[in-house]
Amino acid sequence: MLQHFAFAPLPILAATLLVVVLNAAWYAPFAFGKIWLRYHQRLKKKLPEAKLSIVFTLCSQILTLCMVSALQNGLGITTFNEGVLLGFILGLGLIGPFSAANAIYFGLPLQLWGLDFSHHLLVLAFSSGVLAAFH
Repeated sequence: MLQHFAFAPLPILAATLLVVVLNAAWYAPFAFGKIWLRYHQRLKKKLPEAKLSIVFTLCSQILTLCMVSALQNGLGITTFNEGVLLGFILGLGLIGPFSAANAIYFGLPLQLWGLDFSHHLLVLAFSSGVLAAFH
């Protein structure tokens, strides 16, 4: 089983760069950034320091991509389309329920949860596809 945890740095780097680009585009003012910020200001919550948030997000994405890569190795996923499908399934089955439970617990608006969840689903699906395409 441990043989699946042999990581190739180039696919992880390529998928991480895709995540950075998708994050920047999704939350940019011309996309959904203004809507996202409006919801958070309405909730009167202090937004995290941008630098710390960016570093933490990048580290968590790298860890997630390493785990997805290991899962792909174990399942024999080797094409972009298979990778996208795996990422989509993981997003629906893992991220969706956990994030929905948090949104309900904290009383977040459904629209804010949908905006964040659809972003996570898109990022996980396409970064998983990039990882698989390198096999």
